[in-house]
Amino acid sequence: MNQPFSSEIMAALNGLVENSKLTLQYYNDFGHLVTVEVRYSEMNLVPQYVNGPNEVQLVFYPKGKRKKNSKRFKSHSSFAIFEGWNLPIDSSGGVKNDGNFVEYPLCFDKSVLENTLKTADVEPIVYKVS
Repeated sequence: MNQPFSSEIMAALNGLVENSKLTLQYYNDFGHLVTVEVRYSEMNLVPQYVNGPNEVQLVFYPKGKRKKNSKRFKSHSSFAIFEGWNLPIDSSGGVKNDGNFVEYPLCFDKSVLENTLKTADVEPIVYKVS
């Protein structure tokens, strides 16, 4: 069904070796864009439903941690994966109005990730905005 989504991510991340440094950007459960620095461990295809599309599960060690964690990227997820740490990426999404206060966007606003990708000096390995 949505095989191109999972195969595209698998192909982009196929050349990574264990303990490669990555920076993940994705929306958390509350709709805010999160930036996490991780060390890559492995990648798996996980079936979501019996006849549904596969999800890509990325298993990693968060920066400074020894215990593995994972993140599932679904066909409708918005995310970006960059190579390396300490990247010049602004993921706050705040817009200054008249210099008095900062106006933050609504939850799950895809323009935040789009603006982050436009202003980033580094090209992502793979990204999807939906």
